[in-house]
Amino acid sequence: MYIIPEQLFREFRKVSSNNRSPHDGRHVETLAYLIGYQSDGNLIGTDLVFPKQSATSSHVEDRGKYCCLNKFEFWQKLYQFILLGINEEDSGLEWIFKNLIYSEERGRPYLMSWIHSHVGGAECFFSSVDVHTQHTLAKFHEAVIGMVIQLNENDEIVHHDFYEMSRQGLRHVENCSKKRNCNSRQQHDSCYNTNLYKSSSDKVMLHDDVGLRVQNFMLPNIGLQNQHFNNEKHHQQPCGNETHHPMVNNNSNISQIHQILKFLFQKVNVFQDN
Repeated sequence: MYIIPEQLFREFRKVSSNNRSPHDGRHVETLAYLIGYQSDGNLIGTDLVFPKQSATSSHVEDRGKYCCLNKFEFWQKLYQFILLGINEEDSGLEWIFKNLIYSEERGRPYLMSWIHSHVGGAECFFSSVDVHTQHTLAKFHEAVIGMVIQLNENDEIVHHDFYEMSRQGLRHVENCSKKRNCNSRQQHDSCYNTNLYKSSSDKVMLHDDVGLRVQNFMLPNIGLQNQHFNNEKHHQQPCGNETHHPMVNNNSNISQIHQILKFLFQKVNVFQDN
């Protein structure tokens, strides 16, 4: 059972209601991570972290250097960081698992949920980008479930739900991610299917006896970034978000990548150990 403080909704609303575009004053999506610890077979939420992020009304991403959704993107960012000297900051997840360390009292921290808001009339559901995000995060953090919070223009939480992959979704998205032309960062019809995920709200218990520590690393007036994303041309149904960096064009050859292979696997092991 996932035991989640009801305080989470109050804290998320405080932050997301002020997360607006500086251009038109409308809400943009907000991203957060819920971290917790295991006790008596349950996962208990203790920390809500808002990473530095950039967002539009249909897109949000963690602004860290290693928050990637597949191995190819991870290699790209690592190559960029080492060989090109790009000095980016830790992703929210990297910061979390560097600072919320194992303790004898609580054990190791777990990523319980990645949370994002839907705004502008978008209801609670998983887009094709969201199912890829959930699928990939679950490879590193097996307990993770996705949470979508619907926020209206009056700063009210209209609805929320928790999601995990269905068996069909696990097979389908895994096969999709192996295709050479797969771009998990863009909406695509083949993974835009409600049969690929299911609600996991029956695994969640909301409880106000559990305290929640909130850490907010969002930049002031983060709002709408002055950039355009290819995935903003959506289907008729409002679609969700992505939680990673834009793709960087990289013409590196395989021999250069091999020079950082050792460092790569060390970094991957950090994710897997957590």
